Amino acid sequence: MTDTGNSGGISTISFTNQSGGVLTQAGEVNFQRLKSGGSGNDNGTITYNNQGTWIVDGNAAALNLRLRSAASTVTLNLNNSGTLRGSGANDVLEYTRFNTTGLAGTTGAVTGRALITNTGVVSPGAGHDGSGLTTVGQLTLRDLDLTFSGVDATLRLDIGGTGAGQFDVLSLADGLTSGSGAGALTLDGNSKLQLYYVNSFNPIADYSLTILNYGSRTGAFDLLSNLSIFNATGDAANVANYSITYNSGNAVLNFTAIPEPSTYALLGLGLGALWVLRRRNAPRAK
Repeated sequence: MTDTGNSGGISTISFTNQSGGVLTQAGEVNFQRLKSGGSGNDNGTITYNNQGTWIVDGNAAALNLRLRSAASTVTLNLNNSGTLRGSGANDVLEYTRFNTTGLAGTTGAVTGRALITNTGVVSPGAGHDGSGLTTVGQLTLRDLDLTFSGVDATLRLDIGGTGAGQFDVLSLADGLTSGSGAGALTLDGNSKLQLYYVNSFNPIADYSLTILNYGSRTGAFDLLSNLSIFNATGDAANVANYSITYNSGNAVLNFTAIPEPSTYALLGLGLGALWVLRRRNAPRAK
Protein backbone atom coordinates (compact mmCIF):
# COMPACT_ATOMS: atom_id res chain seq x y z
CA MET A 1 0.00 0.00 0.00
CA THR A 2 1.83 3.10 -1.23
CA ASP A 3 0.88 6.79 -1.08
CA THR A 4 2.91 9.06 -3.40
CA GLY A 5 0.87 12.23 -3.05
CA ASN A 6 2.73 13.76 -0.09
CA SER A 7 4.40 16.98 -1.27
CA GLY A 8 6.11 17.66 2.04
CA GLY A 9 3.44 18.48 4.60
CA ILE A 10 2.40 16.11 7.37
CA SER A 11 -0.71 14.18 6.36
CA THR A 12 -2.55 11.02 7.25
CA ILE A 13 -3.78 8.17 5.07
CA SER A 14 -5.84 5.25 6.30
CA PHE A 15 -6.96 1.77 5.29
CA THR A 16 -10.01 0.05 6.79
CA ASN A 17 -11.31 -3.50 7.02
CA GLN A 18 -14.94 -2.60 7.51
CA SER A 19 -17.43 -4.20 9.89
CA GLY A 20 -18.43 -7.59 8.54
CA GLY A 21 -15.22 -7.89 6.53
CA VAL A 22 -12.78 -10.75 7.08
CA LEU A 23 -9.07 -10.22 6.42
CA THR A 24 -6.96 -13.37 6.66
CA GLN A 25 -3.27 -12.49 6.72
CA ALA A 26 -0.71 -15.25 6.11
CA GLY A 27 2.08 -13.17 4.57
CA GLU A 28 3.46 -9.64 4.30
CA VAL A 29 1.57 -6.37 4.01
CA ASN A 30 3.81 -3.45 2.97
CA PHE A 31 3.09 0.19 3.81
CA GLN A 32 4.98 3.10 2.26
CA ARG A 33 4.59 6.88 2.04
CA LEU A 34 6.69 8.72 -0.53
CA LYS A 35 7.08 12.42 -1.17
CA SER A 36 6.01 13.37 -4.66
CA GLY A 37 9.17 14.04 -6.62
CA GLY A 38 10.89 10.97 -5.20
CA SER A 39 13.42 12.61 -2.87
CA GLY A 40 13.75 13.67 0.76
CA ASN A 41 12.47 12.12 3.95
CA ASP A 42 8.98 10.69 4.11
CA ASN A 43 6.66 11.80 6.89
CA GLY A 44 3.10 11.58 8.13
CA THR A 45 0.96 8.76 9.48
CA ILE A 46 -0.45 5.57 8.01
CA THR A 47 -3.42 4.13 9.87
CA TYR A 48 -4.90 0.66 9.53
CA ASN A 49 -8.35 0.25 11.09
CA ASN A 50 -9.84 -3.18 11.65
CA GLN A 51 -13.57 -3.01 12.24
CA GLY A 52 -14.28 -6.57 11.12
CA THR A 53 -12.28 -9.76 11.70
CA TRP A 54 -8.49 -9.77 11.28
CA ILE A 55 -7.12 -13.33 11.26
CA VAL A 56 -3.41 -13.97 11.69
CA ASP A 57 -2.80 -17.23 9.82
CA GLY A 58 0.45 -19.08 10.59
CA ASN A 59 3.88 -17.77 11.60
CA ALA A 60 4.78 -15.64 8.56
CA ALA A 61 2.32 -12.72 8.83
CA ALA A 62 4.16 -9.40 8.75
CA LEU A 63 3.45 -5.68 8.68
CA ASN A 64 6.32 -3.83 6.97
CA LEU A 65 6.71 -0.06 7.05
CA ARG A 66 9.16 0.87 4.29
CA LEU A 67 11.02 4.19 4.66
CA ARG A 68 13.24 6.15 2.31
CA SER A 69 15.80 6.64 5.12
CA ALA A 70 16.27 6.15 8.84
CA ALA A 71 15.44 9.85 9.27
CA SER A 72 11.94 9.37 7.87
CA THR A 73 9.23 10.10 10.42
CA VAL A 74 6.36 8.03 9.06
CA THR A 75 4.45 6.16 11.77
CA LEU A 76 2.07 3.22 11.42
CA ASN A 77 -0.96 3.19 13.71
CA LEU A 78 -3.03 0.01 14.08
CA ASN A 79 -6.55 0.19 15.52
CA ASN A 80 -8.71 -2.82 16.29
CA SER A 81 -12.37 -2.22 17.09
CA GLY A 82 -13.44 -5.59 15.68
CA THR A 83 -11.77 -8.93 16.41
CA LEU A 84 -8.06 -9.71 16.11
CA ARG A 85 -7.47 -13.45 16.38
CA GLY A 86 -5.30 -16.34 15.32
CA SER A 87 -6.21 -19.31 13.14
CA GLY A 88 -4.56 -22.26 14.87
CA ALA A 89 -2.21 -23.48 17.56
CA ASN A 90 0.63 -21.01 16.91
CA ASP A 91 0.19 -17.75 14.99
CA VAL A 92 2.65 -14.86 14.69
CA LEU A 93 2.32 -11.26 13.51
CA GLU A 94 5.54 -9.22 13.24
CA TYR A 95 6.09 -5.52 12.60
CA THR A 96 9.27 -4.24 10.91
CA ARG A 97 10.53 -0.81 9.78
CA PHE A 98 12.79 -0.94 6.72
CA ASN A 99 15.10 1.52 5.01
CA THR A 100 14.36 1.09 1.33
CA THR A 101 14.62 2.74 -2.08
CA GLY A 102 11.20 1.39 -2.99
CA LEU A 103 8.89 -1.50 -2.37
CA ALA A 104 11.20 -3.84 -4.26
CA GLY A 105 14.38 -2.88 -2.43
CA THR A 106 15.35 -3.47 1.19
CA THR A 107 18.52 -2.02 2.67
CA GLY A 108 18.06 -2.89 6.34
CA ALA A 109 15.73 -3.01 9.32
CA VAL A 110 15.30 -0.06 11.68
CA THR A 111 14.63 -0.52 15.37
CA GLY A 112 11.12 0.39 16.43
CA ARG A 113 7.75 -0.97 17.48
CA ALA A 114 4.23 -0.12 16.33
CA LEU A 115 1.18 0.21 18.55
CA ILE A 116 -2.06 -1.73 18.31
CA THR A 117 -4.83 0.14 20.11
CA ASN A 118 -7.53 -2.40 20.90
CA THR A 119 -11.06 -1.23 21.62
CA GLY A 120 -12.52 -4.55 20.47
CA VAL A 121 -11.59 -8.20 21.02
CA VAL A 122 -8.22 -9.95 20.97
CA SER A 123 -8.53 -13.73 20.88
CA PRO A 124 -5.60 -16.18 20.51
CA GLY A 125 -6.37 -19.42 18.72
CA ALA A 126 -8.95 -20.04 15.98
CA GLY A 127 -11.80 -18.06 17.47
CA HIS A 128 -13.35 -19.21 20.72
CA ASP A 129 -15.66 -21.74 22.35
CA GLY A 130 -14.93 -24.46 19.80
CA SER A 131 -15.16 -28.23 19.98
CA GLY A 132 -12.38 -29.94 21.94
CA LEU A 133 -9.15 -27.94 21.59
CA THR A 134 -9.84 -26.70 18.06
CA THR A 135 -9.97 -23.03 19.07
CA VAL A 136 -7.04 -23.11 21.52
CA GLY A 137 -3.75 -21.52 20.51
CA GLN A 138 -1.01 -18.96 21.06
CA LEU A 139 -0.98 -15.57 19.32
CA THR A 140 2.43 -13.86 19.28
CA LEU A 141 2.83 -10.17 18.40
CA ARG A 142 6.47 -9.32 17.61
CA ASP A 143 7.76 -5.75 17.89
CA LEU A 144 4.24 -4.59 18.67
CA ASP A 145 2.85 -2.80 21.72
CA LEU A 146 -0.74 -3.52 22.70
CA THR A 147 -3.11 -1.17 24.52
CA PHE A 148 -6.59 -2.15 25.73
CA SER A 149 -8.74 0.97 25.85
CA GLY A 150 -12.41 1.56 26.56
CA VAL A 151 -15.37 -0.38 27.88
CA ASP A 152 -15.42 -2.90 25.02
CA ALA A 153 -11.71 -3.77 25.04
CA THR A 154 -11.64 -7.53 25.70
CA LEU A 155 -9.14 -10.36 25.95
CA ARG A 156 -10.95 -13.62 25.16
CA LEU A 157 -9.33 -16.90 26.20
CA ASP A 158 -10.23 -20.58 25.81
CA ILE A 159 -9.14 -23.02 28.52
CA GLY A 160 -9.40 -26.71 27.73
CA GLY A 161 -7.04 -28.03 30.39
CA THR A 162 -3.91 -27.09 32.30
CA GLY A 163 -1.30 -28.81 30.13
CA ALA A 164 0.83 -27.22 27.42
CA GLY A 165 -1.27 -26.41 24.36
CA GLN A 166 -4.56 -26.74 26.24
CA PHE A 167 -5.17 -23.04 26.94
CA ASP A 168 -4.84 -19.77 25.03
CA VAL A 169 -1.75 -17.58 25.42
CA LEU A 170 -1.15 -14.03 24.19
CA SER A 171 2.53 -13.06 23.86
CA LEU A 172 4.23 -9.77 23.08
CA ALA A 173 7.71 -10.78 21.92
CA ASP A 174 10.95 -9.44 20.50
CA GLY A 175 11.05 -9.14 16.72
CA LEU A 176 13.11 -11.59 14.70
CA THR A 177 14.13 -8.95 12.14
CA SER A 178 14.88 -5.69 13.97
CA GLY A 179 14.80 -6.93 17.56
CA SER A 180 13.23 -3.94 19.31
CA GLY A 181 12.38 -5.91 22.46
CA ALA A 182 9.16 -7.50 23.69
CA GLY A 183 6.23 -5.12 23.55
CA ALA A 184 4.48 -3.08 26.22
CA LEU A 185 1.02 -4.17 27.42
CA THR A 186 -1.34 -1.47 28.70
CA LEU A 187 -4.62 -2.26 30.46
CA ASP A 188 -7.05 0.43 31.54
CA GLY A 189 -9.59 0.07 34.32
CA ASN A 190 -12.27 -1.05 31.86
CA SER A 191 -10.33 -3.92 30.23
CA LYS A 192 -12.40 -7.09 30.16
CA LEU A 193 -11.30 -10.72 30.46
CA GLN A 194 -13.52 -13.51 29.12
CA LEU A 195 -12.77 -17.16 29.94
CA TYR A 196 -14.39 -19.93 27.91
CA TYR A 197 -13.98 -23.45 29.26
CA VAL A 198 -13.78 -25.92 26.37
CA ASN A 199 -12.88 -29.58 25.85
CA SER A 200 -15.35 -30.55 28.62
CA PHE A 201 -12.92 -29.04 31.14
CA ASN A 202 -14.46 -27.77 34.38
CA PRO A 203 -11.74 -27.37 37.03
CA ILE A 204 -12.25 -28.72 40.53
CA ALA A 205 -8.62 -28.36 41.63
CA ASP A 206 -6.40 -25.29 41.90
CA TYR A 207 -4.41 -24.23 38.86
CA SER A 208 -2.04 -21.47 37.71
CA LEU A 209 -1.65 -20.76 33.98
CA THR A 210 0.65 -18.25 32.26
CA ILE A 211 -1.77 -16.49 29.90
CA LEU A 212 0.22 -13.34 29.02
CA ASN A 213 3.83 -12.61 28.12
CA TYR A 214 5.15 -9.06 27.65
CA GLY A 215 8.19 -6.81 27.93
CA SER A 216 6.50 -4.36 30.28
CA ARG A 217 3.02 -3.80 31.67
CA THR A 218 0.87 -0.93 32.87
CA GLY A 219 -2.49 -1.46 34.57
CA ALA A 220 -4.41 -4.62 35.44
CA PHE A 221 -7.71 -6.43 34.94
CA ASP A 222 -10.40 -5.68 37.52
CA LEU A 223 -11.59 -9.27 37.82
CA LEU A 224 -14.43 -8.65 40.26
CA SER A 225 -16.00 -6.17 37.84
CA ASN A 226 -14.78 -7.27 34.42
CA LEU A 227 -14.29 -11.05 34.42
CA SER A 228 -16.83 -13.21 32.57
CA ILE A 229 -16.78 -17.02 32.70
CA PHE A 230 -18.55 -19.34 30.27
CA ASN A 231 -19.27 -23.10 30.25
CA ALA A 232 -18.36 -23.51 33.93
CA THR A 233 -20.19 -24.84 36.97
CA GLY A 234 -19.53 -24.89 40.69
CA ASP A 235 -16.43 -23.10 41.98
CA ALA A 236 -15.18 -22.54 38.42
CA ALA A 237 -18.15 -20.25 37.73
CA ASN A 238 -17.40 -17.96 40.69
CA VAL A 239 -15.29 -14.89 39.80
CA ALA A 240 -14.19 -14.61 43.43
CA ASN A 241 -12.09 -17.77 42.96
CA TYR A 242 -9.84 -16.17 40.32
CA SER A 243 -6.83 -13.89 40.60
CA ILE A 244 -3.94 -12.80 38.38
CA THR A 245 -0.31 -12.59 39.46
CA TYR A 246 1.58 -9.97 37.44
CA ASN A 247 5.28 -10.72 37.15
CA SER A 248 7.98 -8.68 35.40
CA GLY A 249 7.53 -10.54 32.10
CA ASN A 250 4.27 -12.46 32.34
CA ALA A 251 0.87 -12.73 33.97
CA VAL A 252 -0.43 -15.89 35.63
CA LEU A 253 -4.12 -16.70 35.98
CA ASN A 254 -4.86 -18.46 39.28
CA PHE A 255 -7.93 -20.50 40.13
CA THR A 256 -8.52 -21.56 43.73
CA ALA A 257 -11.13 -24.21 44.42
CA ILE A 258 -13.12 -23.76 47.63
CA PRO A 259 -13.77 -27.03 49.48
CA GLU A 260 -17.43 -28.04 49.72
CA PRO A 261 -19.10 -27.82 53.18
CA SER A 262 -19.21 -31.62 53.23
CA THR A 263 -15.41 -31.64 53.03
CA TYR A 264 -15.21 -29.52 56.17
CA ALA A 265 -17.73 -31.81 57.87
CA LEU A 266 -15.63 -34.90 57.10
CA LEU A 267 -12.53 -33.12 58.35
CA GLY A 268 -14.33 -32.26 61.58
CA LEU A 269 -15.44 -35.89 62.04
CA GLY A 270 -11.89 -37.08 61.47
CA LEU A 271 -10.45 -34.68 64.03
CA GLY A 272 -13.17 -35.67 66.50
CA ALA A 273 -12.35 -39.37 66.05
CA LEU A 274 -8.66 -38.69 66.67
CA TRP A 275 -9.53 -36.80 69.87
CA VAL A 276 -11.64 -39.72 71.14
CA LEU A 277 -8.85 -42.21 70.42
CA ARG A 278 -6.30 -40.09 72.21
CA ARG A 279 -8.53 -39.86 75.29
CA ARG A 280 -9.07 -43.65 75.28
CA ASN A 281 -5.35 -44.34 75.02
CA ALA A 282 -4.26 -41.72 77.51
CA PRO A 283 -2.87 -43.13 80.84
CA ARG A 284 -5.48 -43.03 83.58
CA ALA A 285 -4.64 -41.41 86.94
CA LYS A 286 -4.45 -43.88 89.90
